[in-house]
Amino acid sequence: MSQDLKHRATIILSIKDRIPYTLRWMNYANKCCFPYKIIIADGGLENEFVDVLTPENYPNLDFEYLRYPYDQTYTHYFSKLVDAISKSQTP
Repeated sequence: MSQDLKHRATIILSIKDRIPYTLRWMNYANKCCFPYKIIIADGGLENEFVDVLTPENYPNLDFEYLRYPYDQTYTHYFSKLVDAISKSQTP
């Protein structure tokens, strides 16, 4: 896959305590060699992702894991999204 394709889009995964689903998604994306950058914005209570979402576990993915305060209100949730989107470098 071309390096240029990787820089055309960034996928923002906004997650909140859906650990099994997120891990299934990441495993599938890794297996398929997902070609786009992924930003994972986690606003959940669980801290299990800190040890699991590492480049060693997903060598075929270009991703960044960002931990945010718990999405207790819509204000917290939308603040998380604004910050995660601002970190995207794609056009």
